[in-house]
Order: sequence, then structure tokens, then C-alpha cells
Amino acid sequence: MNTLLYPINLLAVLAATVAVTILGGIWFAGIFGRQYAAVLGRADEPQGKMPPLYIVGPALCMLVTTCGCALLMQALQISSLAQALRFGGIVGVCGLAATAMNMAINPNIPRPLAYGVLSAGYFLLSSLIISAILFWLS
Repeated sequence: MNTLLYPINLLAVLAATVAVTILGGIWFAGIFGRQYAAVLGRADEPQGKMPPLYIVGPALCMLVTTCGCALLMQALQISSLAQALRFGGIVGVCGLAATAMNMAINPNIPRPLAYGVLSAGYFLLSSLIISAILFWLS
């Protein structure tokens, strides 16, 4: 089975990508902004305007993730919101959150477990949101 042949709803992909990109800004700069700076060892640095790379880069990464989820949801024939959320939970925990924790375990991250938990929480929630939006709009 070649999942690249499945048509995906580009509007749903873009809507989900925009939603989780906005969530990322709220999560990392708003709700957990101070904690995020602290786990990166930058709590004492002034918080200024973010360079475009730090906004566009994650948005493009989430676009790729969302496209992959759309293809997989088509291939798996997800047909209910419950199935979509189950899918989002599995991808969120087993893929995105696990990778975030793995990347956090790095000698350049001063507080790796705190960084991992903070990032993993965002990626799990993002995966659930992506899956729900893809289901609702497809």
C-alpha cells in the first residue's frame, strides 16, 4: 500500500498547522515562557523579539508532521473522533514526545528532564489537536 497516493485535505493540513504553530507561541513564549527560558539556562537573558528562523522553522516542521498524520489517518481509515484522538495520542506519546525527551537528553541542555517534559507536553497536545482538526475538516 502506497500512502503517498491518498489525497489529503490541504485546507485541513494548513488549519491544523496554523493551530499548533499558534499553540507553540502561546506555550513556549506565553504560558511557559519563564520556565522554558529557565530549563534552557537563559532565565537571566532579556526576552526579546524572536528571529524568523525560530518561528518559521517550527511551523515548517509541524507542517511536515501534519502532512504525515493526514496520510497515516487516510491509510488507517480513521472514521471517528475517538479513533482520531487515539491515533493522536499514540503519535504524540510514541513519536513526538519520545523524540522530544530523547533530544532533551543532551549535554547542552542544563535541565534536560524539565526541558523534555515541557516540550513533550506541547507535542502531545499538538498531536491531539492535529488529529482532531484533520478528522473534523476531512
